[in-house]
Amino acid sequence: MVVNDSRYKTFNLYLLLLLISPLYLFADDFKNHLSLQGYTGLINTPNAQVIEEGSAVFQFNNQFDNHLRFYENKDSTASEESYIFGIGFLSSLEITGRLVNSEEPTFIRDLSASIKYKLPYEHEYLPNFAVGAQDIGSASSYYNNTYAVLDKEFWSLRTSIGYGKAGDNKSGKRMDGVFGGVEFQATDWLSVMAEHDGEENHVAMRLGIPNSILSSFNINSIITQNLTESATSFAVNIAVPLFGKEKIKRAKTEKKLEKERIDFSKKDSIQKVERAETSLSLNNKEKRSLSSPLELQKKLADFGFENVKVGSYGDGVIYVECENSIFDHNDLDALGYIIGSIVDSDLDYKYYTVTLLKSGLQTVSLGGSIVRYRNYLKDPTPHHLLRIKSNLVVTRDFDNSEVKFVGKKLNSSRFKPKVELSPGLVTTVGTEVGVLDYLVSLRANLYTSLYDGLIVSAMYESPMVHSNDFDDDKVYGQMYSDKLDSRLVNAGVHQTLHYNNILSTTSIGRFYTDYIGVMNQTNLASTSGNHALSMKLAFLDNRDSIESDERKVYLGTYRYLYEPFDLFGEVTYGQYWNQDRGFTLKLKRFFDDTEISFYYTKAEFHQYIGARVSFPLTFRKIAKASSFGQIKGKSDFNYGLRTTIRESDGSNRLAPSGGIVPKSDFELESYYLNRDRLGASYIKEHIERMRKAYLEYK
Repeated sequence: MVVNDSRYKTFNLYLLLLLISPLYLFADDFKNHLSLQGYTGLINTPNAQVIEEGSAVFQFNNQFDNHLRFYENKDSTASEESYIFGIGFLSSLEITGRLVNSEEPTFIRDLSASIKYKLPYEHEYLPNFAVGAQDIGSASSYYNNTYAVLDKEFWSLRTSIGYGKAGDNKSGKRMDGVFGGVEFQATDWLSVMAEHDGEENHVAMRLGIPNSILSSFNINSIITQNLTESATSFAVNIAVPLFGKEKIKRAKTEKKLEKERIDFSKKDSIQKVERAETSLSLNNKEKRSLSSPLELQKKLADFGFENVKVGSYGDGVIYVECENSIFDHNDLDALGYIIGSIVDSDLDYKYYTVTLLKSGLQTVSLGGSIVRYRNYLKDPTPHHLLRIKSNLVVTRDFDNSEVKFVGKKLNSSRFKPKVELSPGLVTTVGTEVGVLDYLVSLRANLYTSLYDGLIVSAMYESPMVHSNDFDDDKVYGQMYSDKLDSRLVNAGVHQTLHYNNILSTTSIGRFYTDYIGVMNQTNLASTSGNHALSMKLAFLDNRDSIESDERKVYLGTYRYLYEPFDLFGEVTYGQYWNQDRGFTLKLKRFFDDTEISFYYTKAEFHQYIGARVSFPLTFRKIAKASSFGQIKGKSDFNYGLRTTIRESDGSNRLAPSGGIVPKSDFELESYYLNRDRLGASYIKEHIERMRKAYLEYK
């Protein structure tokens, strides 16, 4: 009976393919979507594609994986829900996380990660190739699998075939051997699929919203039929781009520009280009509003910049020094606005130097040709961009002793209170207690600058709402009892010193509610910003503990930046918050101002893998500070999840306290160094952002 039913449904699939085949004339290029297992693919099997670079994808599905479990009764009332998140981290690499929840008594929840790498090579006549691993490091490894897969497109048809190896001893394994499938894309909103996953046969239809209706992000749904078990399920996918498509092509564009690069080593080439630039600048000249340094200083102060000083030095160099308290996503917006204001004026100078301050300390200085930047501002051609990069000077230790300032400093930041509001989150995901438990609080961080590099601060937290398991008599209510009351979390004095390329912040005061002591952060970075060394030391003591509770933290970090992709690699070694020693490997990437990071920690007793997202929880341009102060959101709000990795003996114990790095309210890289994005390499990769910032806010 089952066989006949299967044949009947297969016939219906063929009939459907025949009916919709004329639609293939309207089909776009193939799009990549998540399968129900959490990797890019068809229904349950992967293809040789990955999530589009810079896209975040979310999926919910209710497929019941009875053949991967111990369930022999095939209870028709059994249910299962999967929540999947993925990111196209690189053009050839996707990373996904999956939470599975079931009411079946023999299985509660499973939290795992998957990774897939596509060979970055495509040929007209050769198939694509990818390898992947599913269910990395979870407690039960219900879905553990490694695989290799090939696929190839033929007009509106994409076929895939692969070989997998299941990593457990359960019967009825998916993808334990040969698997394959086919997808027919009729239009950009309709496709049908059929596959054999090594044990079962599935068919499905994917329906989405056409690109002509919704182009900024993608929504589609999948209806699947398990022909072997006669089970129906569905899924909903949402894909959101984290940055514009033109930024994805930046590295390819740079290679093209290199071929067009002018040979600046030849004197005649330089003279020809300089004459062309001067001619273009004269042709573009128009009446502008600013004609004196004093007017420029007043404009910047009125706009909202603090500690504004303007002067000149040398042979026709205008100098601007100020503190950014108005652009809250990225300091490059401030640099772009200031330089744009200089070059888009009638000021009679040849060159500019702009220094950004933070709490009165220099964080970065940029210098370059006014004519070159003006030409790029008006006509952003590849050659003009290369000309800017070729003479842009970036430093963290500019000496302004020879600058002749035109007036007094305007709009001082000293003794001006500022309040930073942000949510506080405590969450547990996919535990034995519940799918998601949470405690949401409101944090208010009050701080003010007393002197150059000297800040006093206090952070207060008040709980707002929480799940039932955070009640006083429940497990998390007892575990996090201190967070259920309003409390002063941190309070202290922070002194930062600057010498050449070194910044060092020492914080003295109260940490984590109960600890008193001192914390130091020191950062040394190359001028390019490609290499950086940092150190964190902390000596804290619990003032309320009856027994001795001293925390000694010493951590050293090396960081490398690969600028074409805003990709950072970090390795940290030392002693963590709970006195366990070990190391952390971290890979993070910025998509505009959203930071996605993945890390592996090997602590003294446990191993962890985790993911974290950090983004501005505030407007790009905020209201300027008044004489009474300034209220703003958090420019680097972050949220992360991590899980322990199953040990060699098969155990996977919950160990939430290992490998923890203590944080200050004023993390050096975040507060002073624009989330570690003030090196020359990063700035030169984002000159177009600086240009657009001025044009948008001038």
